[in-house]
Amino acid sequence: MNDNLIEEGVEIRNDLIIKSIQKEDILELWQISYGPKSDLHWMSFNAPYFEEPILSWEEFSRKISLKINQPNVALIIFQN
Repeated sequence: MNDNLIEEGVEIRNDLIIKSIQKEDILELWQISYGPKSDLHWMSFNAPYFEEPILSWEEFSRKISLKINQPNVALIIFQN
């Protein structure tokens, strides 16, 4: 039995969703990635060769807006 479901460009497995980025996704994505309550530990895995800044909401929304509904960009959501 196949546990995967593909519906309107969204691939769903019991704990995994792959979909295009939508406007309604970007606030939560910023909150998880850079917001005041985010766990920035993930940035330590960028090693010394990536000096990425912590983006403000304005900077993040401006950058990510170029990726909304782009067929070659996906949002991967893991639900545990």
